[in-house]
Amino acid sequence: MDARSFIQSEWITNTDVREEPYIGTIALVVSEKVRNPRKGAFEESLVVTFMDGRKLVLSRTRVRSMVSDLGPETDHWIGAEVRVRLVRARGGDQRAIEVVTPTQDFPVSVEPSVAAEDIPFSVSGLSGTSTQE
Repeated sequence: MDARSFIQSEWITNTDVREEPYIGTIALVVSEKVRNPRKGAFEESLVVTFMDGRKLVLSRTRVRSMVSDLGPETDHWIGAEVRVRLVRARGGDQRAIEVVTPTQDFPVSVEPSVAAEDIPFSVSGLSGTSTQE
């Protein structure tokens, strides 16, 4: 048994994709209030939840990329398989998470293939916003 599954956060971070990319199918996209670590304040952000329950906060750069490749309507992103990887940030030695969509260099179908009853976690009562501390 891999003990890391007991300490793994639901949020995908740089550490999670340092060695190899995370590949996931989008199950849900909502607007949530999440804490911005650089500003130290909560702000509204788009959050992608994958079929396995893992989550990724979308920065403005990630949102632009997703809109460009999958369209502006987030309902159309459901079922798309994406790759989340670590890349060198522009103009520096720091690393940043990049979401690679099927239309970039990751050859998979973007046709929604997920029915609501196939999502392995409950989204009942979801208002579209929540607070993550």
